Amino acid sequence: MVGTVMARINQGAPVKLAGFAALWLLATAALSGPVVAAPAKYAVRYSVQFLPSAGAAAIDISTLPETGRLVAMDLNMPRAIYSGESGDGSVLRDGDRVLWTPPRAGGHLRYRVLIDQRRINGAFDSRMTPNFVITRGDHLFPPAKIRATKGSGSTAILHFDLPRGWDDVETPFSKVSGGDFAVTNAERKFDRPIGWIAAGNLVSNRESIAGTRVTVTAPSGEPADQLATLAILRRALPEMRDAFGELPEKLLIVRSGNPMWRGGLSAPGSLWLHAERPLLSQNGTSPILHELTHVISDIRGGAQDDWIAEGLAEFYSLEFGRRSGLISDDRFAKAIRSAVRSGATVATLRGVDSTSDRTRKAVALFAALDAELRTGGSGIDALAVLLMRHETVTLEQLRAGARKLLGRESAVLAGIA
Repeated sequence: MVGTVMARINQGAPVKLAGFAALWLLATAALSGPVVAAPAKYAVRYSVQFLPSAGAAAIDISTLPETGRLVAMDLNMPRAIYSGESGDGSVLRDGDRVLWTPPRAGGHLRYRVLIDQRRINGAFDSRMTPNFVITRGDHLFPPAKIRATKGSGSTAILHFDLPRGWDDVETPFSKVSGGDFAVTNAERKFDRPIGWIAAGNLVSNRESIAGTRVTVTAPSGEPADQLATLAILRRALPEMRDAFGELPEKLLIVRSGNPMWRGGLSAPGSLWLHAERPLLSQNGTSPILHELTHVISDIRGGAQDDWIAEGLAEFYSLEFGRRSGLISDDRFAKAIRSAVRSGATVATLRGVDSTSDRTRKAVALFAALDAELRTGGSGIDALAVLLMRHETVTLEQLRAGARKLLGRESAVLAGIA
């Protein structure tokens, strides 16, 4: 039956699904533990063909029913970025939304996505050259609302067709047979490839640290200092594991220089850090430890509480530096005093975005909150673990977490309006 369905799906398809069923079964066996009753499943295969001459990627998303079935995908695909959508079954565009209803036997959705994306300041956070591409899976595969048969979820494979001369591809996902990647998202029934992706002529260094397979990669010729990056992580990742619990199975760090954005950006299982950003700043903070805190804790602030996520990440960039011996206790204390001075002129922590001084004010607050929590026998780590359970964290949830640990209201948090 599988062979018959596979043959129907492959008719006229530019991306071959030979071995798809075998890869899918292999990935399922490798990534799932013993279960009492197997949930209904359908297979999804994401295929990417990078086209440097066009500055784009040709995307093919295919699905194969098994005990469950993908009924429809409603994708957010702005016309300025995504084009040429076509496929088996019904493909309908309504403004920036594309609704794909595949045949019951499965089928393909195809489109193109422009890779180059600039920020307001003109720097790239997604870029393709003749020699490499740096982008994110959530740019290649936009957010989608999924309808599937009741109770069913996906098993997903990510495949790349690289241009001639490109010799490597790095993702946050684990490789399975044939060099494809098994895509998993434990929090959702639908597995979508998100996180940083780099491909082309790359220089990559790999190491297992604190039970995590770490890869640091950069385009060939970029001054990314992979070995120094790994040296920092050898000291800091064990401390992060002790603070937050289990680390990601795999961690990808992508670095490059101009004209890419001169900052750091976190994503699931991966992060971006500009090659010229210091691993340790003069003031004692660490951009890479800041972004790693975002990656591992996945704490995100609510609508008016971005300061919670940004302040915690910046505080922990100092705290993990201190715990791992990367900075001294004196430098840590000096950094906290500096944060108190910088934040003194900030009227309120709350707002849509946490600016630099607002974040510094939040650093000073979390240092004081850590001290307060320690008087009750816990500390900032215990609070962070509580906050990690929320999809987004509001001021009230922060207060509730502190109250649970202290057995009373937090005096540090009382004055925040």
